[in-house]
Amino acid sequence: MPITHMPAKGGHLMTTSLTADAARALEPAPLPAKVNSGVANPLLHAPLLPLLIRLAVPTVAVMLMQTVLSVAETYFVSGLGVDAIAAASLVVPVMLLMTMVSNGGVGGGVSSAVARALGGGRQDEAESLV
Repeated sequence: MPITHMPAKGGHLMTTSLTADAARALEPAPLPAKVNSGVANPLLHAPLLPLLIRLAVPTVAVMLMQTVLSVAETYFVSGLGVDAIAAASLVVPVMLLMTMVSNGGVGGGVSSAVARALGGGRQDEAESLV
């Protein structure tokens, strides 16, 4: 299977031939026969609003607990004076940034690993990662 490239110096076309192995490597891999384990994907088939609420509840709960913790820390630090409150207020954004970066890294890594497993037709491995 020849592949034609751009003209080289002098106006001649350069062509290369692929071996049979290289040509097979360029073909897309066949899809696995069993992509889904028989369970309907709720993101595709369930009503959207109840599903979003169910997925959002843990996130909202964590955010509320972080707010309660922040208020409690401020209350305890307030006994040390205004300077201590100012110091704590400088540290909180840095801590939140570190938390967001680490959560984004973990989420990105897991989603990448799941995508590679699904793309390779390894449904069991993808399910074990989640």
